[in-house]
Amino acid sequence: MRSLEPAIAALTLVVTMLSSVTWSKPPEVQPELVGQVRVELKGLDLQNPADARALMTRIEKAAYRACGGNPKFAWSYDLMPERTLEVYARCREEAIQRAIAQIGGAQLAQMHQEERPRPAR
Repeated sequence: MRSLEPAIAALTLVVTMLSSVTWSKPPEVQPELVGQVRVELKGLDLQNPADARALMTRIEKAAYRACGGNPKFAWSYDLMPERTLEVYARCREEAIQRAIAQIGGAQLAQMHQEERPRPAR
């Protein structure tokens, strides 16, 4: 059994080194891992601000679900909370942008642009 100890130690070191390289990459949203959630448009008039707001709320909730829900429940959160939050936020933002583009509502796009959180300086 003594001959396996150096091999196990070397394997652990290699895995640790590879992990640090992997974690140092910028977070990426993998589109193939993002779910799809249907958003109902029936009965909404997008020219009406109240209806546009209702649709925007539906889109935001759908993006939250499609991108995995609460990032604090992700396996990566304990290891890299800030990066995990960033990846989830980027996923939601991209999902919202795709939905707005697909619907084609200029009022929705403007509403989203005005309500987006501004990055801290």
